[in-house]
Amino acid sequence: FCGAHRRVCPEMAGELRTAPTFRVYVAAEKAKVASELALAELSEPINARVMSELAARWKAMGAADRALYTAPVAPAVEADADATSRDAAGAAPVADAGPRVSAPTWHPPIEMLRGSLLGDTAGSEPVALRMRAIYYLRSIGTAEATAILCEALRKDAVAPPGHSPLMRHEVAYVLGQIRDPVACDVLEKTLADPMDDVMVRHECAEALGAIGAPRSIPLLERLSVLGGDDGACSVEIQQTCEVATDFARWKSRGGEASGEARPGVACACMLSAYSSHDPAPPDPATDGLTTAEVGAILRDTTRPLFERYGAMFSLRNRGGRDAVRELGKALVEDESSALLRHEVAFVLGQMQHPAALDSLAEALRRPAEHSMVRHEAAEALGALEFDDDSVGEGSGDTIHNEVPSATERCRQVLELHCTAAHEHDAVVRESCEVALDATDYWSMIANGEISHATEGVGLVGPESGFKGLKTQFEVRKQHFNVRSN
Repeated sequence: FCGAHRRVCPEMAGELRTAPTFRVYVAAEKAKVASELALAELSEPINARVMSELAARWKAMGAADRALYTAPVAPAVEADADATSRDAAGAAPVADAGPRVSAPTWHPPIEMLRGSLLGDTAGSEPVALRMRAIYYLRSIGTAEATAILCEALRKDAVAPPGHSPLMRHEVAYVLGQIRDPVACDVLEKTLADPMDDVMVRHECAEALGAIGAPRSIPLLERLSVLGGDDGACSVEIQQTCEVATDFARWKSRGGEASGEARPGVACACMLSAYSSHDPAPPDPATDGLTTAEVGAILRDTTRPLFERYGAMFSLRNRGGRDAVRELGKALVEDESSALLRHEVAFVLGQMQHPAALDSLAEALRRPAEHSMVRHEAAEALGALEFDDDSVGEGSGDTIHNEVPSATERCRQVLELHCTAAHEHDAVVRESCEVALDATDYWSMIANGEISHATEGVGLVGPESGFKGLKTQFEVRKQHFNVRSN
């Protein structure tokens, strides 16, 4: 039974009673099927076409062929040889969350990446360049890469002007996605520092929740009480620590290890296309609800944030225009939690659906909105994928009495908030710069200037070295954790 379809799913038709095996099959075959169907991307709505084809092939498959997918595939970025150090640091066992984003076949030399984040002039390097370095290091995933990121998180890591809160918050996020308990020390110190930036501290708390080391729980619990820790806790920090603590309790009950598997038939719409380690699990109780009903849970301010987060990730995994609209309503209508709104913006960036354009643009335009929400809305705008035949949900502004394309509207709002004359918040300006870098990338793909098959191995223009290297597809996807395999 498919909760989203509210009937026996036509994609599954009573088959697929071995959900874990089917998940492995999807992970192994998704990219190949997309290639056979001549599809360049795996985002909604194309992802649905791929999943439909996978379901049909699975149903037609014999038992012997299905048995080929009982073994795990797509090993992690690095071997789990550091399990001993993880246990020594007190980290909770990492459950099998499916294949992680595979490591790129090419990356700049690690010393070049180190220089981009820790060199004498690193604080003055272009924001987009440093952001790429962060995600290359994540994709490398070695102990050395983690050590560079841990060092880059420190406030005094580089000479003035240093790394901005945006860069440091991104480093903290990546450390949480890597989930190496070695990072707990610097994450805890940063979170506990009342003089540090709220957005950076929030991301450190979320990263600690993702890592799940028992050593971090007392700090998270202490800061989950508003006014605790001698009043050094803002409402954003308090709410982040509250969600992280609830997540830790959920995991301690075996939630992550069991996956809190949904009973009955596995359905393509229940499978996540995202590799992120989220701050809360999708709520299986929403499977039998309509999309509008799940959206109502998300916007219900009487519910704990952890439950609202579960509804949010359920909507993300469900996908489609209706789910995007429900998330968009929460982004622009909610007044209860900037933390929730910022996570909604991030989720809309993961989904990459063009229907999110208007709500994200509205969040970015609001000068009174919290910086962390506006920054996430900006980066999400840079992740949206348009066919340029639509103009989003509304008609938009006009240029020369013509309705601009969705891509043009998106670029207009980002360029406007990139200028100091119009935008006073440096974090938002930098986020728009990063987003424009992403939109330039997608435009180059659309115009045939680069391809997913060839990028990452050549140079752009006359420059040489890291600044001139084309951004690799897998790395560009990693901020929003869209599976590339």
